[in-house]
Parts: sequence; C-alpha cells; structure tokens
Amino acid sequence: MCQARKNQKMTQSDMAKALGMAKISYGVIERGQIGTSLKTFFRIAEVLNVSPARLVCGKDEVLFSKADIIQFYTQGAK
Repeated sequence: MCQARKNQKMTQSDMAKALGMAKISYGVIERGQIGTSLKTFFRIAEVLNVSPARLVCGKDEVLFSKADIIQFYTQGAK
C-alpha cells in the first residue's frame, strides 16, 4: 500500500475516484504491475499533496521506479 496515500487517509477507491479511473486500474498502478502516463503520475502526486520526486525516491512511497520515469521521458508519455 502506498504510504503517501495512507498518510492522506485515502483508500485506493478514494484515489481512483479523485483520478477519474476505476479502482482496479489505480490498484495495478500502485502495485507497480503497469506503468502510467506522466500526466497521471503528476496528478497522483497532486492528489496526494506530495512532490513527484517523493513518489519516485521516498523509501516506502515508490509508485514508479526511476527506470519507469526515464522510459516515460525517452519514449514519450501516451
């Protein structure tokens, strides 16, 4: 479970609703089973009220690996 989300006392359902997506879609993103667009990544950071860097570099708060972010930038967000 994402520590940043827990800090905000939000469920995966709360996050999905705030992001306008299905709970299952948010869940697989949070578990790192699929990637997401940079737009959604930055929106997640905004909803959680944390910096995008914290999501990437925070100890228990990693939603995306550094390699994922590099891939997003080099291949273009879709």
